[in-house]
Amino acid sequence: MDKYIFQAYADLEKEKRDIELQQKQMKEQILTQLRLINADTAKTEWGAFNIVKRKKWSYSDVVKELKTAVDNRIAEEQAKGLATYTEEDSVAFYPVKEINQETNEQNT
Repeated sequence: MDKYIFQAYADLEKEKRDIELQQKQMKEQILTQLRLINADTAKTEWGAFNIVKRKKWSYSDVVKELKTAVDNRIAEEQAKGLATYTEEDSVAFYPVKEINQETNEQNT
């Protein structure tokens, strides 16, 4: 077994999590910067940064109840074998939890 590929994958997964956290923080900073100058767009040498609107939906109690009923029915059909499925191979990675020696807290 080639352990290198496993280590490389684990390293990339950690880098991805770190990068995603940095991007989330930077997005907030960019939003703040754009709002400070009353702009929806900043054209830079790296590309355009735009404030975009994303819809975040809220539903009535009737729809929430219907969704719950559908979710329950889905679970029931799965449990009774009425629903069908296919399987395919994939890889799931669970990093070893590191313990910070100074604070004795777990880092992932």
